[in-house]
Amino acid sequence: MVDLNVGNTPNMTFGVDKADGGTVTVTVSGELDITKVDALAAAVAPALERGPERLIVGLRDLSFVDSSAIALWVHWASCPPSRCAASLRSCAG
Repeated sequence: MVDLNVGNTPNMTFGVDKADGGTVTVTVSGELDITKVDALAAAVAPALERGPERLIVGLRDLSFVDSSAIALWVHWASCPPSRCAASLRSCAG
């Protein structure tokens, strides 16, 4: 888990788990906004570059997102198959 506290914004924590079978699971909690999205993207990038079959994003404990977080998820979902053959699934549980 990586724990961030940026200025006056509440904490955001995230974890990146790479399971056997080609699945990468990203869990995010707290508030994800423009001040923290780059750290999340940098943490997930190495896992995506290995070309996982699936990318699962767990959002159960996420209380706020801004458009920069949504843009990151769209980027992950549209990643070229030659770079990362991932499908994006967000799940509430």
